[in-house]
Amino acid sequence: MLSTIAAAGTPALMSMPTATGARFSGTDNHARPRAAKASAEFMHHITTAWSRLVACKMRRARRIVLCSLDDRTLKDIGMQRSEIDVVLRDLHARMLRWPV
Repeated sequence: MLSTIAAAGTPALMSMPTATGARFSGTDNHARPRAAKASAEFMHHITTAWSRLVACKMRRARRIVLCSLDDRTLKDIGMQRSEIDVVLRDLHARMLRWPV
């Protein structure tokens, strides 16, 4: 859905009529950078929220998988049932430090 929205300052938006019926003339040099900055900040917030949601779902899925394993399988991979939350917290902290 977001891919169909035109970016701020594009010719499509410049020719759109406003509520008063006037059109953007394109001569206001200050409005375009502010609109582009606001659009970029909005997309940054949306992207950050989406990334956090995905990370939360991944942590939950990992916890469900590890909790579903029996004690013998957990011992084979070198952990105890009481360590699951600590291991997942450490994994999450390391992933936050991962170089992009």
